[in-house]
Formats: sequence, structure tokens, C-alpha cells
Amino acid sequence: MNQKRILDQHSAVLHLIAAKQLGQSAQCMAFKLLSIPTENTSHPSDPADFNRCLRLLNAVPELRERIPNMASVSAYWAAIAEHWDDIEATFLGEVGYDWSKGTSAPQAYQLMKTVLKDVQPRKDDTPVFSIQLPKKKARKNV
Repeated sequence: MNQKRILDQHSAVLHLIAAKQLGQSAQCMAFKLLSIPTENTSHPSDPADFNRCLRLLNAVPELRERIPNMASVSAYWAAIAEHWDDIEATFLGEVGYDWSKGTSAPQAYQLMKTVLKDVQPRKDDTPVFSIQLPKKKARKNV
């Protein structure tokens, strides 16, 4: 790959980061696929995270063919990378790119949870915690 294209890719990623368009999982993906050293191992854990990863691929399409390389980041990324095409098709079918067709992606979210639920972390994987807060009960006016 020529030096200008590499600089263009890095510039596109920096622009997205500066514009707060990439979350931690998309930044992890960008750094890994652009061979930029990082300790970040965040993976997409919900449709909003996944959408930010799609923004990255939209800005730097050459990274798409490197998605399988994410498997080396963590067991969580390995599972997501293996099922990327299915998750992406489900997400885009439900809400379109960048939420252009809707505001909720329950099918994509369920698929992501299914893909991640049985992941056995590797020795050096950062633990992932999911906290479900109880919903507030509606107050009755007295």
C-alpha cells in the first residue's frame, strides 16, 4: 500500500475520533487494522457500538477485508469477527446505516448477545461486565 493511502486512512480515523464518531470498540478496530499499537481491546457489545464500527468501515473501506484480523485481539472480538456479516446484515436490515431507517435494533442486539454469551475469555482478555439496572417503578400520584 502506498504511503499516501496510509496517511489518508489515518487521517480519516483521526477525523472520526476528533468528531466523537468512534467509540472505544471502533477505535480498537481502527488501531488494530491500521497496525497502530494499543492496549484497547474493547469490542462492540450493542448495536450502537456496532454502528460506530460501521462508520469506521464506511470511512476506510479497505479495513473491511481485514476484519478477521480482529480475532487476535480477544476471544470476544474473535466471536464478533466470525459472525460479522450476519450481525451487519441484521443491523442494516433493521435500522440501516447510521440508524437511517430506525432507532432500535433488537434483532441485531439479540444476535450480538447470542454470539458473545458463550465466549470463553482467553488468559489475557480484559473481563467484560454487563450490568442490568432495575427499571424504576412508575410513581402513582396520590
